[in-house]
Amino acid sequence: MIAAAHYIVFDQGNPYKQHYIKISDEGIIEKLEPLEKEIAHAKFFNGILFALPHAEVLGELELLKELLYLEKIQPEKSVFELLKLLKLAGAESSNRIVLYSLCGIDLLAAKLRTGDGSCHCHIQRL
Repeated sequence: MIAAAHYIVFDQGNPYKQHYIKISDEGIIEKLEPLEKEIAHAKFFNGILFALPHAEVLGELELLKELLYLEKIQPEKSVFELLKLLKLAGAESSNRIVLYSLCGIDLLAAKLRTGDGSCHCHIQRL
């Protein structure tokens, strides 16, 4: 699978902006590079991609509830900082991962909830 997004977030460092990731059928990261041109067979996701180690897989609803809870108790943190609290996989990992897409958020504000407190985001396992 080849997936690209506005941001890809791993356990350490800053989010990778405008990158693509290639994952083998076994769930191993084969490539992570800047998206400088159109890549054949790549699917672009509007939002943020993040990876969990295969052993830490959660359902989409569980992940969204956890992120909303973390944002509630730590409102000063951006969505990128909140994602790092989920035991994300490392970018250099040779272990199996599961990739998720977080869509429907305001990337400029980097928050899960809108100004009126509602949430229009969703998580999809890829």
